Amino acid sequence: MTEPKRITREAPTDPPREQPKDYFSPQQTYNVSGQPLVYQPQISPPQYADLRRHPRYLVTRPIMAIPVLPDGSPDMDNVLEGITVDISASGIGIEVPVEQPPLGKTMVLGVETDEGSMGFVTATIKYAAECGIGFRLGAQFVPADKDLLRPERVTPTFNAQTYNFTTGLSNDALARWGMLGVVRPMLLDWVQVCYQCQSLLTFRRGCPQCGSARMATSRLIHHFACAHIGYTLDFEGEGCLQCPKCLTKNLVVGTDFEFLDGPYRCMDCSWNGTELERIAQCLRCRVRFPSHRVLEKELIGYHVCRLDPMDFVPDA
Repeated sequence: MTEPKRITREAPTDPPREQPKDYFSPQQTYNVSGQPLVYQPQISPPQYADLRRHPRYLVTRPIMAIPVLPDGSPDMDNVLEGITVDISASGIGIEVPVEQPPLGKTMVLGVETDEGSMGFVTATIKYAAECGIGFRLGAQFVPADKDLLRPERVTPTFNAQTYNFTTGLSNDALARWGMLGVVRPMLLDWVQVCYQCQSLLTFRRGCPQCGSARMATSRLIHHFACAHIGYTLDFEGEGCLQCPKCLTKNLVVGTDFEFLDGPYRCMDCSWNGTELERIAQCLRCRVRFPSHRVLEKELIGYHVCRLDPMDFVPDA
């Protein structure tokens, strides 16, 4: 009789646990002297990960973070003040005292420069982790062609649809950015515009009564010798020019006489006179009026002191 085989079972084991990832520091960080810094791991969900791939440099400066509203104006009621942690070519780390992190929001960040002024850059908040004063945020700089305060948005340019000069941001939004010190107004030029709709104008010499440019005139001859002035038709003799007053024949232009413009006659309202007026016409509303009624309008642009992240990097 054979002895039955014994079946042994191994005790169940727990599956290996995945080690927590450090989402805060995927790249080495350096101080302003170029020496590497060691960060303690900060555990944060993957959707909050700081994904900067450029070397970072330790920079501790006061910072102002201004949320941007949908119309491009600043959210003046929720301006944050904090400090910078590090900076790279593509983004910046900051710490601000907030209860809820503004993930995904666009902000204009103002960082104090070595000269004591503020340099501004537009960025999107991509990362958040709790810290002692509130939250540590990772902001990614937006591309130059997406920058809220890029030159074409703060400088007046000609609008071919409205025939006037406009900026990419509304005057109200620019005024609010100016109140925060982000933009500084400066006079660029003066333009003459319509007194009704403030659009651009064209000019011509025309009738001072109705503004028409349809004017007719008769040519005159001024005879130097006897000072007679008459219509050209009156000087036409038998095969030559002859003065109807002193009867001198064979007159030569430039030596004996000169041509003059005679009285003007408006072909629309029949006005007669010797002096035309400078007439303006609006390109938009088409109204015509004497040039003394035009308005002079200031063209105001806005200067932004832009932040260059590489200014904080040694030998950059």
